[in-house]
Amino acid sequence: MAAAKTYRRDRAAAERGHGPAQLMLGRYLAGGVAGEPDPAAARAWLERAVAQGIAEAQDDLVTLPSPVAQ
Repeated sequence: MAAAKTYRRDRAAAERGHGPAQLMLGRYLAGGVAGEPDPAAARAWLERAVAQGIAEAQDDLVTLPSPVAQ
């Protein structure tokens, strides 16, 4: 239950542009904290965090599976 509350709080902050929350949301989505892992959504949030200068997000990006070309 606490994880769901933390996820909602961090998602709201990430949507407002908070870089560290974008990093955490990317990690939650990559790890499936809020359901099934979603590497594509994780990548999107981690890229936003990188754009804000959150270096750790770049490290996390390299651990995600490569996007599938469509």
